[in-house]
Amino acid sequence: MSAPAPDPELAADSTGLYDMATEVLDRVYGVFASAGVGLPDRRYVHVGAIAHDCEQVVATFRQAYIGPPGDEAATPQRCDGPRSAALEVHVIRCVPGPTARGGAPSVADMNESARTQLVDAWLLLDAASALDTWGMPSMGGLGVIATVEAGEPQGKFQAVVLNIAAGVPGGSQFGP
Repeated sequence: MSAPAPDPELAADSTGLYDMATEVLDRVYGVFASAGVGLPDRRYVHVGAIAHDCEQVVATFRQAYIGPPGDEAATPQRCDGPRSAALEVHVIRCVPGPTARGGAPSVADMNESARTQLVDAWLLLDAASALDTWGMPSMGGLGVIATVEAGEPQGKFQAVVLNIAAGVPGGSQFGP
């Protein structure tokens, strides 16, 4: 018995989550560039928890479900309905730590680090606002849920994290 022939449409749709994560990274870098704010060169897509061991920007997958953003467990959904995903974008930067002699970092260094991280937070929200209608012109957009929070410091690194739930662009559920 031979295996059935692959469905080309299904095969093309199977990269939707990865495509979404890379597009989110591209949009984040575009918003930061438009504002004249630099981001670390190291950027990638990941699944699950990440190590905060260098300056980097990471889009990480958390969850996917059938239904509009934010409705993953509220009501039953039709299987051919829109698909949504929850992603996080971590902007990880070096933060001031104790001096070589164990003293506290300077107030000036702490304030500059806080300023950088709060600018990151604001620009991450700006990037999220562009995700409402992407890839779904015939649907008028599914909306997006976005929050930004400060991660816990890990050694000398700390992340500002964008949490988003948005419709996954593409796929047969959105029509031609």
